[in-house]
Amino acid sequence: MLLRIFNHLRRRIQQRRQAALRRSEHCLKVLLFHGVYDSQQEQELDQVDRGLFAKLEQVAAEIQCCRDEGFEFVRAEDIPRIRGGRKAVLTFDDGYANNLLLLPLLAQLQVPATVFVVTSAVLDQECFWWDVLARNAPPGTRLSHSRQALKRLAPPLIRRQLRELFGEDCLQARNASDRPLSPDELRLMASNPWISIGNHTHDHGLLNQMSDGEAARQLSDAQHHFEKLLGRSPSLLAYPNGRYNRRIQELACQLGFEAAFTTCPEWTPLPLRGSLQRMAIGRIGPCAASP
Repeated sequence: MLLRIFNHLRRRIQQRRQAALRRSEHCLKVLLFHGVYDSQQEQELDQVDRGLFAKLEQVAAEIQCCRDEGFEFVRAEDIPRIRGGRKAVLTFDDGYANNLLLLPLLAQLQVPATVFVVTSAVLDQECFWWDVLARNAPPGTRLSHSRQALKRLAPPLIRRQLRELFGEDCLQARNASDRPLSPDELRLMASNPWISIGNHTHDHGLLNQMSDGEAARQLSDAQHHFEKLLGRSPSLLAYPNGRYNRRIQELACQLGFEAAFTTCPEWTPLPLRGSLQRMAIGRIGPCAASP
């Protein structure tokens, strides 16, 4: 009973802080998306977890909404050095090939974005497991329960179980909607002046479920592959599924990341204070619930 009351009071205090922060002249609003599509790709969304996809017009509308609220879009890598003002950042998780559709829009609106990429998807050219589950699950399946059960497994075990359930070729991309970036497309994205590339781990493993050594390998393996693919490694990290704890924050600092992003739907006060706050920046948006 006392614990329930305490948690209720804590939520109320957090809600009031967030409400005050939204009116503040010194705050950071980070938008989170995953896949995107245009009118030509809309009919292909039966091959993916549609809840994680946004139409390009929706992305543009969110950008305009931020500008109407007085936000200035900045590059994510500049966040640690920003002292104040109303700032916004645009982010996309996973590294879908359809993120290439963003390039003309970002240039037109002059808005930078960061794409957080899963390196194993780029190298193996296998589509993301949550899309495989969404397109193969029998009608009436409660996908949220199935996703939660699979998330308890290590990524190799998730892929093995999907192959056992849906066939050896179930991880092959079906169309442009579910395909990850290829190595050449990743290099194309990274060369665009409006795009920054971030680390989303090597195979989307949930870091808070791993030992220190396993988590370090997830991050450092991805950095190694980025170095080979792009000639440099990212300074930004997005935790898969937003899962982290203090141990993972400290590990990200030790590995040299300048900032790390969660999926907690929170605004952040500016300037950032301390390394742990830099390693737990919230993100909000229509697609804020990560797979």
